[in-house]
Amino acid sequence: AGLINAYVQLAGELGHDVVSVRARLDAMYERHRPVRDKNVEHWNRLAMHREERLQLRIRGAELREGRRMAKEDRLSRWLRRQGAREERRMHEVGRLMVQWTAMEAAAAASAAKAEALKFQLEQRRLKEERAARWRWMHRRDITIGELLSKDSV
Repeated sequence: AGLINAYVQLAGELGHDVVSVRARLDAMYERHRPVRDKNVEHWNRLAMHREERLQLRIRGAELREGRRMAKEDRLSRWLRRQGAREERRMHEVGRLMVQWTAMEAAAAASAAKAEALKFQLEQRRLKEERAARWRWMHRRDITIGELLSKDSV
């Protein structure tokens, strides 16, 4: 509107009829309206198309972000399960270590008991041998030859 008013004013200063110039410009403006409306419609369609593409890119980015977050959640759950599994494994290892230590202690105790029994049996055998020798050496019918012989029991 400002450009048209300036053109009409300039035309009036140059000696043209202001009313006829204004009427001619208004008629040209009205004749050009379909082209202008078509261009506006085209620009609006382009803007809508750009907006739709932008919305699709945003939606795609949101979907990718959702998938990435879901993947991170799965990884986090997996890591938590691994941690729980690791704790269970460590607990099991601890339990097995206690069990193994107890078995080792029992085996050592059993070996010590067997060794003590073996020692007792050896001591009993030696005591019985000494007792048998004492009885042999202190019998009534022993001779001097038997006392001096090295083969005596």
